[in-house]
Amino acid sequence: MQKINVSVGTMETTRTGAAAARLANGGVLVSGGKNASGGTFASAELYSAVNGSGGSRGFAATGNLVTGRSGHTATPLPNGLVLIVGGLDSSGNYLSSAEIYDPATGQFTTASVGLDAGRAGHTATLPSDGSVLIAGGTGSDGALNTAELYVPYTS
Repeated sequence: MQKINVSVGTMETTRTGAAAARLANGGVLVSGGKNASGGTFASAELYSAVNGSGGSRGFAATGNLVTGRSGHTATPLPNGLVLIVGGLDSSGNYLSSAEIYDPATGQFTTASVGLDAGRAGHTATLPSDGSVLIAGGTGSDGALNTAELYVPYTS
């Protein structure tokens, strides 16, 4: 296999600790993260492999997260929405909140259920039943060995 490097543009915001999720339309949502000073972003961007009639690749702003966060996960759901879970706020607090991104509207809304334990650096994986398994990470008491199941139709 040969490695190919192709420049695809520049994000509107320099960020670290952001999360990314592939959307049903082939684009990619990049959400949150933090700046060099440690402040978190609520902003999000969409990457498009084909952007506009010119066929150029690039990034464009979309709606803002309800809560700025870094170290979170972004998981595409079977219904086309994206689940944003956990992370850290700009004060270093572990977040237990969850949000839903709707690509059709470009908006984030607070999910009606959150995590039992605030966590960052965790994993989020879709089992075959359409739920989201959120496991591990770090919380206010250190490394976590717990897991939680998010079931989209209850949120």
